[in-house]
Amino acid sequence: MAFAAMATTLKVSGISTTGLIQGISTEAIDAGHSVRLVSGSNRYEIANSDATGTADMAGVALNSTLGADQPVFIAPPGFTLTTLSGLVAGTAYFLGGAADQGDIGLFADLATPNYFTTIVGIALTTTTFYIIGYATGAVQ
Repeated sequence: MAFAAMATTLKVSGISTTGLIQGISTEAIDAGHSVRLVSGSNRYEIANSDATGTADMAGVALNSTLGADQPVFIAPPGFTLTTLSGLVAGTAYFLGGAADQGDIGLFADLATPNYFTTIVGIALTTTTFYIIGYATGAVQ
């Protein structure tokens, strides 16, 4: 299955805002996508694993934005998301590359070699996801 087509992209609903990061988008962002902090700002863009800088993720977007300059809530590393669907319990999920902008999927489904490996998190159950957000710096 192609990474970008995975049905396991997080489906977020009913999340409390306690402990979340609130920032401003630089582009349209879908809820459930991994995002990164743009250096020197409080602005967030979609993360991807094509390069070291873009593989550093700040967390998972909890709301969608229509474009730049929109508020975005982000669940940071250490945060547990609940009420999700389509996860495989006990499985680690990784960040996709530029072709998969912000998508989260299984390591085996990374579409292109030479991605910088970023561990987004692990599915604790089929409905609960713990965000790790670790950019290993290692190339697949």
